[in-house]
Amino acid sequence: MTSLRGRGVLQQPTLLDEIKQAQTKDEEVKRIRESISKGKALRFVEDEHGVIRFQNRICVLEEGELKKRIMAEAHNTRYSIHLGGMKMYRDLKQTF
Repeated sequence: MTSLRGRGVLQQPTLLDEIKQAQTKDEEVKRIRESISKGKALRFVEDEHGVIRFQNRICVLEEGELKKRIMAEAHNTRYSIHLGGMKMYRDLKQTF
């Protein structure tokens, strides 16, 4: 958590922040990032936030707790309408 402008307001890291942090520690993502810089990872890109994406979808590591949080947030959001598992799967697949 970080303090915003010394006012004592704490800002929670977003899921995207956590994904980015996890990507910096992963050896496979490090190799992909190196391939991107050499122009050899054709379907991978590093976005403006430093997050690795594959075909415009965020690469989430096989780190179980983070994946569970993504699924929980997608399922529990106020804008989520439960139309069955396939709709939630399709919505998540567009981003992750």
